[in-house]
Amino acid sequence: MANSIDCAALNMELRCTWELDLHGLTYETVGEMGTVHHLYAIVVFSSDSDEGSVKYVGKTRQSLHSRFSGYKNPGNSQATNRKVNCLIRLAIQNGYKVQSFSFQDNTPLQWNGINLNIAAGLEDALIDTWIPEWNFLPNNQIPCTDNLSLLSTSADESVIPTGTMRFTWKLGKTYYNSGFLNPGVKVDQYFGQVGEIVRLTAKNGEVYESAIDRTSNVNKTARLKFSGIVPYLSQNYHQDDILNIEIVDINELKEI
Repeated sequence: MANSIDCAALNMELRCTWELDLHGLTYETVGEMGTVHHLYAIVVFSSDSDEGSVKYVGKTRQSLHSRFSGYKNPGNSQATNRKVNCLIRLAIQNGYKVQSFSFQDNTPLQWNGINLNIAAGLEDALIDTWIPEWNFLPNNQIPCTDNLSLLSTSADESVIPTGTMRFTWKLGKTYYNSGFLNPGVKVDQYFGQVGEIVRLTAKNGEVYESAIDRTSNVNKTARLKFSGIVPYLSQNYHQDDILNIEIVDINELKEI
């Protein structure tokens, strides 16, 4: 089984130490967690060892703060989040130290003009090589849940089945002229924290970006502003038209 020395060999850095408080699972930040595109490992240390065992390997296109917020407060339909939350809590309750290490994919590599995601490529290889046990534990076999049936078929919230999560964007006057988009309460759980970047691919293939704003709406739901999209809207739509938007993942939207 891989350990923290193997993590260091891959230039993974310590990012946080997991803890339990009166409100449940939380973590103390040790390293940079606000950047995006990470390959991360959850490592469990016994009290008498400096070489913790790698229990889980994952990747995220979000910041680690956003990805780990799912482990802190998993929803009923978020099977992987609930599993990892449970196992970290059990480890801490049994006297183990739990930490997370990560490698940030910030190396600009391309193949024939196509960007390569190092973190995504490494994840599968490391899971096959390191065999971290939590990755292989079925979601419906975790020991601390009130309703195992909720965990049997649900997906991780950062991997949304194509075509299953959609919302509409009505181009009212302000939205049409300024590129504002309020996805709404029903899908807000699929958006990250303030400042994270969300990309929208339009039907013409152009990609527009917006940082998440959670201060403008009274209920703190995500608001986006794709300022660069206004010419596209004016050329292809009229005010009050309705666009259909698909959530590809927490940082990717697609017009359908």
